[in-house]
Amino acid sequence: MLEQWVIDRLDPLKGEALVMLADPQRMIRAGARAVDGWAKENGFTVLFCSGNLALREMYENLRDDPTAKLILVDRTRDKAKLPLFYPDLEAHCRPRSRLTITLRDFLTEKTGDQRWPLLVNTDRNIGRLILKNLPQALQAHAQLREVDEHRFTDSDFYKIVLGATLGINPFHKLSAGEIRRLCIENHDRLEQVREFFSGGQSEEASEVLGKLREQIGKADKPWCWMLDHDPQAVVRAFTLSAIVHQHRVEYDVLLDNFESGLGRYQKIPKKVIDQTIQDMLQADPDQITEDVGAVESFLKEEPDKRLAFLLADRCKIDQPESRGSRNTTMRLGIADVSRCPSVRS
Repeated sequence: MLEQWVIDRLDPLKGEALVMLADPQRMIRAGARAVDGWAKENGFTVLFCSGNLALREMYENLRDDPTAKLILVDRTRDKAKLPLFYPDLEAHCRPRSRLTITLRDFLTEKTGDQRWPLLVNTDRNIGRLILKNLPQALQAHAQLREVDEHRFTDSDFYKIVLGATLGINPFHKLSAGEIRRLCIENHDRLEQVREFFSGGQSEEASEVLGKLREQIGKADKPWCWMLDHDPQAVVRAFTLSAIVHQHRVEYDVLLDNFESGLGRYQKIPKKVIDQTIQDMLQADPDQITEDVGAVESFLKEEPDKRLAFLLADRCKIDQPESRGSRNTTMRLGIADVSRCPSVRS
């Protein structure tokens, strides 16, 4: 999407000997079709630079070649203390061959909306979140247009950033199922959102985060804790509870035995664990594999304490009559940790 937009700007310049492309937000990636692929197809050499020394070294190797066609990608950030300096190249570059690409220009052109704020270009955190989720940002803008054909307030903008990052429709009230899926599938991004929106961005950003917090706060445990506590700790507590629950062991008084502080998340209803596991296996099995893998690593950090407590003290895996219960752990992917030497010994 973004690459094709850049290529569309380069195509009219195929016949030029020198093209200067300013990319202050560093949207172009080295080796990508835009610009490297296009340059190779059209006989250009790319000078992909953000420092003057590197620029000079690359240019000196080419300046005496009359057949060389060059694209200089200037990756200097806006207001950089040491911008690229190339007056000799500028003297040989025609005005039509000097391009500047910005995220705001891209969004304005794709949506037909001139009201995208300059923060899109000037705030690196906002730009980074939108760039990582471009299709979702465009979808969130379309969802705004479904609500109101003309409105675009500061609050709307932060809702678009929120919706793009979390993959939700930020302009309607989330259902209980949507909140559960959000917490299951995007719990790592919830932490990014919390850090960004609570970092003193603006009053509007804080209000947008507050409304999301209100909705999540009404969800079942443990998901109601996702924005008020460390999301990774909440997910760890849930995953440990699910593992212990599958062995028919009472989990709701055991979490503090794994790590001090996990006990605050121990009152997770059994029906929520059962429903969430079903939802995760249907919606995103890769995510449950990743979450369980993270818990495996956590248990292995202190095998004599954490693994021994889970497998030997609670699940009785070291006892012959209980070894069949290892099959139960296969569904959650922790069978390998049950073979840890520290537990067998």
